[in-house]
Amino acid sequence: MPKKRNGYITRSLVLLAVGVLVRLLLMTRLRPSLVDPSYVDAARHILHLDFRALGDRTPLYPLLLAMCGLNYWVVWVVQCILGLAASLMIFDMALRRTRHGPCALLVGLACSLIRDVLLFESYLATETLASFLLVASLWLITRAEGTSESKMWYPLGVGSILALAGLNRPLMLCLIPVYYCFMVPIWPPANILRRDGIKKTLLFAVPVIVLVFGWCGFNYLKSGFFSPTTRAGQQLMDQVTPYVELAPDKFAVLRDVWLQNRQHPHDVQEGIFDESLP
Repeated sequence: MPKKRNGYITRSLVLLAVGVLVRLLLMTRLRPSLVDPSYVDAARHILHLDFRALGDRTPLYPLLLAMCGLNYWVVWVVQCILGLAASLMIFDMALRRTRHGPCALLVGLACSLIRDVLLFESYLATETLASFLLVASLWLITRAEGTSESKMWYPLGVGSILALAGLNRPLMLCLIPVYYCFMVPIWPPANILRRDGIKKTLLFAVPVIVLVFGWCGFNYLKSGFFSPTTRAGQQLMDQVTPYVELAPDKFAVLRDVWLQNRQHPHDVQEGIFDESLP
């Protein structure tokens, strides 16, 4: 057992060392990338306790930016830490499933050094945080399987992570009923009515109700929309705009209305993240 423990620690340190080294090299070569300035605007509103404009964006990622002081390099370091933590959890899950240390290490390294993962960590976007929360929820479920201790805290943890994931990217709210079926098997239906099933259901539902429905209620009071965000689909519309500009003259009325009423992104100069912000 001590030998296995030492092997686990050694491989974890190798995974961390390689991941940190690659990310340090990338920091000397990559340029900062700002994907959507609306996250920065929402973070500024949080820092200035201006809650009137909140609601157009789900709050978790702007809150992360606010906690980093809107300093780009701090955001990048935090997102690198999230990426490394996700690779460690993937390594742990692979080791539990395969019982093969070198194979699990390769899986962890592959997930840590994927090109898209490394690039998204340098972007001001929700991808890295969303990936971390998704991996954390899967890791928590695998930890709950086969454990001899009480499993009642696992539904609370999974429900909390999923609620946060939904407040980061609204599409992930679709995972809530899927994960519930894993935490509380719904077949046969009698399982749900058992004492353990009721407890797990309540523990899973409490963070979802408090966080997600609480935020939707906040948006309803501010904007009249009971929704996690009032900008749903806007990014897709922004992606369509270049094609609308190429529309022929026979669609001139629709084309001109679209172009005149589209929402222009804020002008954000390169180097917005500096020590003077916010």
